[in-house]
Amino acid sequence: MLTGPDLGKAIRRALEAKRDATGLSLASMARQVFGVQPESVQGWMRTGAISKPNFEKLRGYVADVVGDSHWGADLAPVPSTPFPTETRALLEQLIAVAIVTNPVGLRHLLVDAQHYAECHPLRSPKKTNRAA
Repeated sequence: MLTGPDLGKAIRRALEAKRDATGLSLASMARQVFGVQPESVQGWMRTGAISKPNFEKLRGYVADVVGDSHWGADLAPVPSTPFPTETRALLEQLIAVAIVTNPVGLRHLLVDAQHYAECHPLRSPKKTNRAA
């Protein structure tokens, strides 16, 4: 596993590859994908200091553009969780639109949608006790 500035360089290369693949700026990735300020991502790239949860998010997010060997060692596979029924239905609609409008971007859409679903799980509505 890479550490320090070497990890920072690997983070930079991975995020730049993802930027090239998606067109999403590094600042937008910081805010939308990781929920941090762009300066935090700049720090990751400069020093290689990144929390384990953010590193796992990063690995999952860039898995389509860099493999696990990019990080300097064999790592445990990025966990994947099945989508809830509501999320799956929404993804199927998005896929249908993507196939017609942009088949090349379909893979990126799927990866981004899966990442969003994992970071923003659906919540069941709260039940209230109302007297009838």
